[in-house]
Amino acid sequence: QKKVKDNYGKHEDANKLSMKQFGEYLTEHSGVPEDYIETVMRPKIQEIVKLASKATRHKLNTNGRKHGFELMGWDFMIDADLKPCLLEVNSNPCLEQPCLLLERLVSEVVESSFQLGVDKFFPPPKVITKKGEVAKQEIAMLREVNQFQLLE
Repeated sequence: QKKVKDNYGKHEDANKLSMKQFGEYLTEHSGVPEDYIETVMRPKIQEIVKLASKATRHKLNTNGRKHGFELMGWDFMIDADLKPCLLEVNSNPCLEQPCLLLERLVSEVVESSFQLGVDKFFPPPKVITKKGEVAKQEIAMLREVNQFQLLE
């Protein structure tokens, strides 16, 4: 355990990489094309998420409530052939923010969850205060970088 603790964050902050950083690492060390993450890996991960969601749909929302949503955490591992493998799905994912990457990502995930699950039915009110205008601009910035989507 000490060995693991001594190496924590040695190569990247909190042992976390963005998808862009991971793609750059793969290109440099595995020789995959620069767009490998977007053109190969992300579509495979999305397909796995869709299939697993469809396979377990009957287990979700067993009370038949309308207009509900749940934030889930999907853990993947990449094998030696760069194939994504689903490890587990968490119904209560960790939203801890131990590094700058996760500070940004968790904010985007929460905002996107509400945009996809709530705003459609209950649109946000129009903001009239100066402080509200700042919040509206911050939300617009998050929407620009948001890469999350509803997978149906």
